Amino acid sequence: MKSFALLVGWIVLMLPSVAQVETRGSFRLRYDLWDWFSTPNFQDNYTYSHSLLKLNLQGKVEKDNYMVELAAPYIYAVPSNASAPNPQGRLGDGGSVKAANGNGKGSVFIKQAYYEFNRDSLRARIGRQEFQDGLELSAKDSNLNWVRQNRLAQRHLGANRFSLSQRHYDGLLLQHTQRGRWTLYLAHPVEGGAELDANRALTRVNIGYLSFMQTRDSAKEAHTSKIYSMFYQDARGLAKADNSGSAGMSDIKIWTVGGDWSQVWKRKEAKIDALARFGLQTGSWGSHRHTAHAYGVEAGAQWTNQPWKPWLRVGYSHGSGDKNSRDNKHETWFPGMPSGTLHARTPFYNLMNLEDTFIQLMLNPTPKLSARIEYHSLRLDERADRWYSGSGPSDNRSFGVTGRPSNGARKLADMFDVSLTYTFSPQWQISAYKSWIRSGGVARGVYPTGKGAGLFFVETSYRW
Repeated sequence: MKSFALLVGWIVLMLPSVAQVETRGSFRLRYDLWDWFSTPNFQDNYTYSHSLLKLNLQGKVEKDNYMVELAAPYIYAVPSNASAPNPQGRLGDGGSVKAANGNGKGSVFIKQAYYEFNRDSLRARIGRQEFQDGLELSAKDSNLNWVRQNRLAQRHLGANRFSLSQRHYDGLLLQHTQRGRWTLYLAHPVEGGAELDANRALTRVNIGYLSFMQTRDSAKEAHTSKIYSMFYQDARGLAKADNSGSAGMSDIKIWTVGGDWSQVWKRKEAKIDALARFGLQTGSWGSHRHTAHAYGVEAGAQWTNQPWKPWLRVGYSHGSGDKNSRDNKHETWFPGMPSGTLHARTPFYNLMNLEDTFIQLMLNPTPKLSARIEYHSLRLDERADRWYSGSGPSDNRSFGVTGRPSNGARKLADMFDVSLTYTFSPQWQISAYKSWIRSGGVARGVYPTGKGAGLFFVETSYRW
């Protein structure tokens, strides 16, 4: 923490010598209505409102850049009784925010404070910063860029932008660009997510990430490819979410290697897209040996010359589960610290022990209005494992992932959702989202008195 304070002080001292300084900011306001699975005697249906104000100062020193950004989350309403005993647990985001903050309403914290050195093909950034894996390079083609941002990025390390305080890291970023981009990232996450006071680094969680990414664009096609490796260590000494309960309090140490490929073929009447990704893991899960895998395949087509430009996509995602709770092996895919709502728009599940078969349709009725409609069939990979939710560490008190029993079933739920976004200007937009969730055998085993759940929210954001 002392070294971080020295970095902030150094950046502030640099300000008088800087020729060009810019101030920017953003404000987000969201109203949530959670209709959680029926849990008698607890608040399973409630509204929850909150905002996030961010102000930053950016400047240049010759070729170098720096930023100092403050964030101020505020809670306007939070349920007082939206956490039930296990296995029901926290009943949506409101329960998590109440458990993390008690009666707290707002805070101000340093979200980013970094200095960035730029020398020809080399870039080095040190300090507090956001990081999103999979976005090491951007694509020129808009469809390919959407696929990377929404279907491939932030599956391991994300900004978690949907949450109250989002996510940031204290770390060192090194990048070298030549026929592609090499990226090395070494960091600790900082408290965030449901936490109001998101200033303290989680120094017992260590991350090392290395990737090489290429992107190509031509008149007929565009593609990206990436290979990566990540080391994740959690030495917080907390009870782990798994199906055995016998892994103890010793460290989690996981090595992940993987890669992805995405491509868009440009035709006169349509753009056709496809992607594939995979990941393999080895290491230790406390006292247990860890081996796991994940993969996904997707394809789609957008009819660019038709009214509303319909874009239809289908896909399948697989995250391995543990088939035997009584041995000393842990085989559940553990992504680390992803942006959960990017891949589970209603965040009642995550990527662990999960099969997700989906279809999505995107429409653009006008240049300013976009719509997205999706259906997901969600099944556990292994019935001997658990139903997991959560986006990883956000404080030193809780593990960051919850595991609910499967009760011997595999079908988790069917989810249908719709979202609309209207863009008034490049700075201002408003979005609305609604999901309907029909319980499968897994969800009914944990919440037997109801048939489903859902989430509705309206969000407006403005940048300047």
